[in-house]
Amino acid sequence: MWLILLIWSLVFGDTQVKLSSKPSKSGSIRLTQLARLTNNDEGYYSSVLSTVMENGNIVVLDRGNTIIYVYDQGGKELYKFGKEGSGPGEISRPMNIFSAYNQIFVQEDLKTHIYKINGEHIADVNLLIAGQQALLLENNNKIFAQQLRHETGKYLFGIMKADGSIGDFVENPNYNSDNDRNTRYYTSLVDYIITDKGIYSKDKGDYKFVFSDLKFQPVKTFTRPFDRVERKDDEYGVVRISQGDMSKSEHAKKEAAANAALRKEMGKYHDDIRTFVGIDNQRLFIEVKSDNDKLMKIDVIENDQYIDQLQIPHEGKYPQALIKNGLLLINDRNDDIGPFVTVYRVN
Repeated sequence: MWLILLIWSLVFGDTQVKLSSKPSKSGSIRLTQLARLTNNDEGYYSSVLSTVMENGNIVVLDRGNTIIYVYDQGGKELYKFGKEGSGPGEISRPMNIFSAYNQIFVQEDLKTHIYKINGEHIADVNLLIAGQQALLLENNNKIFAQQLRHETGKYLFGIMKADGSIGDFVENPNYNSDNDRNTRYYTSLVDYIITDKGIYSKDKGDYKFVFSDLKFQPVKTFTRPFDRVERKDDEYGVVRISQGDMSKSEHAKKEAAANAALRKEMGKYHDDIRTFVGIDNQRLFIEVKSDNDKLMKIDVIENDQYIDQLQIPHEGKYPQALIKNGLLLINDRNDDIGPFVTVYRVN
């Protein structure tokens, strides 16, 4: 997709927006911590996912126990439901959780479970668009269903309705049924945010993201100077190869070559942009790579300007952030607490 956007930009042209290296209104966006959700003495298991409902309630999916909790903004538990299994409304392999239409949607591999806020099961819906598996994205209290192979699939995306049906399709102008089988798969949900007016997309490497129209045709390309963060040696991972019939020296050379290739493919630096956190109050929130493992950094973009950067200390190992309906949720876990969700109000 990035190559398609680049070629379009070079041929047809789009507006280049160079953001400032420093925020223009530093400190203008403030966070107030409202709660830390840990499920009290019981604790969540494995990992958690969370979202915010339109009424401001917070929904947490305990993936390990396949249980859904609904809290108010102060952390008071309002509802608890969920059962592991493969029957109607039962959860087996949850991938993500969303909220729209004041309902709760839990995505699995090939289906989505829909519940009322009190846990009443509404429907189970197959996640197929024109015969292709779909993945869901959430923004502005809408759920967008996108084909795994959306770049050359029949549709770029559709909008999931309250009953789970998918409609309001945006057709792919480049669709060719003869070439539909020879496509690459959709890479990562964190690379996109779909809005009513267009699509934000990012790619690996330098700080750069693109705003496109709803046909994925670039309108604006954003860049900004960024102090890149080098990878540590232990962040590359290690390739292990079975020795088999090889001699020790030959085996060592094979492994060394494989690990050198891995390092070359991953590159010396981390990606500058990690993920889109969300859009709230007409501001785009982007998590960038931090040079401090205990400090999350989120750029705030408003009216094509870099206005602020949120710097949020965290105690966990794998923080994931979402901003929605005036709240910032950070899912995380550490050895002392286990999985937890920290809730902030965005002022």
